[in-house]
Amino acid sequence: MQEKRKVKFIGADDIERIYLVDDEIQIGFISTVSHPFCQGCSRIRLSSDRKIYLCLFDPQGYDIKKFVRPKLNEDELCKFIHYVVKLKPEGFIKFKREGTLPKMSPIMKQIDG
Repeated sequence: MQEKRKVKFIGADDIERIYLVDDEIQIGFISTVSHPFCQGCSRIRLSSDRKIYLCLFDPQGYDIKKFVRPKLNEDELCKFIHYVVKLKPEGFIKFKREGTLPKMSPIMKQIDG
């Protein structure tokens, strides 16, 4: 990439390494496997098939279709999201501690993780 673009390392925090591309585009890389940040992770993902995934390494998706079709039920959707987020798994750090490898979750396959 550096042959075609000007790439400058800006810095890193506990979660990502940040670069500036062509003096205008900021990108960050998350290395979950080599530097797990599971205890501080507050991320959830929404897939294109309307499922919430609580962790990139969790095969369990939570379907929200019934809250958005045929009509959006915002109150029930919010209650469901609050409930589901409390179920957030330990994440990759559990596999690293146990010395096992997780199966690739559907969300990882969708984003080529």
